[in-house]
Amino acid sequence: MIKMKIKLEGLNFLKVYDVLLDIQDKLQLSATNDITIDLFPSRLRFPELFPEDTPFSKERYCQDRLDAIDYLKEISAISAYQLYKAHFNIWEDKVRMSCKISRYAVCWREEI
Repeated sequence: MIKMKIKLEGLNFLKVYDVLLDIQDKLQLSATNDITIDLFPSRLRFPELFPEDTPFSKERYCQDRLDAIDYLKEISAISAYQLYKAHFNIWEDKVRMSCKISRYAVCWREEI
């Protein structure tokens, strides 16, 4: 079976980049490679990913971020993650992850 590398484009690129920026912010202030990010950050960087403030769009945005985290795990930028669920809303959840610094750095140098 031949494995083909597919370049992320458009919104898929932004989804992964959005999560990578949050990871970078946390890693800068962390003494370890283990960090926690909000599934729904207090500062939204890309309006294209969250065009309107409704419960449905919040859930979709959070699911997109989880998909991006899954992708980062697939390419070994993070070794593991755990979702900490809030009581009611997905947008209150947090994600704890272990980053592989050397592989994570490669994500920044290469096209994702």
